Amino acid sequence: SESIVKGASQAEDNLKYLRILEQPCVQIKSLTTNLIPTIYQSIFFGIRLIWEKCSYYNSEEKIAGLFKKVSNQIIKKCSASIQLDELFAGNVETCIQALDSSISCLKKWRNVYDKNVNLLKKKKCWSFESDAIFAQIEAFIQRCLDLKEICEGQIQFARKGTNQQMPIFDGSKSNEIYGLLDEIKDNFEKQLHKLSGSNIEKVLDIKSSKWHEEYNIFKSGIKNLDNMYINLITLAFE
Repeated sequence: SESIVKGASQAEDNLKYLRILEQPCVQIKSLTTNLIPTIYQSIFFGIRLIWEKCSYYNSEEKIAGLFKKVSNQIIKKCSASIQLDELFAGNVETCIQALDSSISCLKKWRNVYDKNVNLLKKKKCWSFESDAIFAQIEAFIQRCLDLKEICEGQIQFARKGTNQQMPIFDGSKSNEIYGLLDEIKDNFEKQLHKLSGSNIEKVLDIKSSKWHEEYNIFKSGIKNLDNMYINLITLAFE
């Protein structure tokens, strides 16, 4: 019938242009997070070409959907590069590098998009809000910053990482100071254990609201440890 012929023609045209994105999306799977940004420009050009040339796939809804799908693919790759077991076990230097690389990778995708859209303002271009299609990117960047803060907390409070040694204190109150340092370390590790919990994979699930609740409790506990550290420093100077 006529509708079948029309649908087949539409599917053929869609496939013809969507194949432009096939190779870049395959590359996202194979490249490391620090190399993924090298293909961002070609991805943007591909989506722009689909917008301009594809007869059936050039609606703003579909184009926004393409950007969201690419963003999800990048998030998935970044997520796979972050070893949560290593992070919560205290191997912080390697984890901080992975988190920094993921943050940079995600920010560069948004930067390439914004730069190109600004150049296209005088020409025909889509008019949807970029904040909507990058909402998940921004959420995952914030999750990476949260995890980086946890790593830094392990260095500060639990003396994790390379070259982390107990400082030397003399004087009559040295034993008290060492006791407080151990108390801070134990307290931090207990709170970290609560945060990681039994379902560690939820940590990278940006759709989970549970993380925010648990992380806020963790942050509140860290403020208490900060106060303990201030008291310890005062005692040490005395």
